[in-house]
Amino acid sequence: QVLGHPSPALTVIVALLAGSTSLVAHTAKAATRLATNTSPEPFSNIGLSLGEDAAVLGGLALVHFNPLLALFIFLLGITAFVYFAPKILRAAKAKAWLAWRKLNGPAYVNSPVKLSEALPARLASVVKRENLLNETIAWTAPCISGRGRRIPANLFGALVATIEEPHKVSFAALKRGRPFLRAIDLEDSVVTHESKFLSENLVISPAAGGGAKYLFIFPRPHAALVEQIVRDLRQRLSEPALQEQKTPL
Repeated sequence: QVLGHPSPALTVIVALLAGSTSLVAHTAKAATRLATNTSPEPFSNIGLSLGEDAAVLGGLALVHFNPLLALFIFLLGITAFVYFAPKILRAAKAKAWLAWRKLNGPAYVNSPVKLSEALPARLASVVKRENLLNETIAWTAPCISGRGRRIPANLFGALVATIEEPHKVSFAALKRGRPFLRAIDLEDSVVTHESKFLSENLVISPAAGGGAKYLFIFPRPHAALVEQIVRDLRQRLSEPALQEQKTPL
């Protein structure tokens, strides 16, 4: 053997490290491919394929001419992937779920829908824990978080609206197993509905054009649900900011 006769323990450790490295590399490639393949245009896929080929050839050349630099770049890449892995895996999971819902759901649903007041069971404790004022839930809508200030992308959760706060809506989810709830102020905002290749999106953006913009993602068969949410939020924005409390006679 080139390196002599290593102990069985060292052989097992090297095998585990090699297998783990291979798993990380293939997971990163598969997740990147899955996220890219959802785009209908071909240029991103072509660019990604060319980039992979260039990385392989460049990596082999670097290993031959400067192994230490190649090792440093490799370790840097593995560290970066481990850091970004939760975001990458959440994005891959969201894309796969949206694709599955599109393939297994009706192409277009135009029938009227009624917004549900029932929270998903896994989120009931989240809202109950954070609902310090015991506000009454007007409706809830399961969705996936998109971009938004202080809201991580690709979290599976639900939008929650209350009767007492018509100018606010909250997003509830579980982030790494922990309760997550963020309130969004709808004052001076515009609520719109946009259709994408895999999803129906609810967009909350400032009327003036600047500031935070929020995006919430629904599966394609839920177009009517998103339209109903848009109508409800627009109606709520036309109501007073705080409802007057009735005093007992």
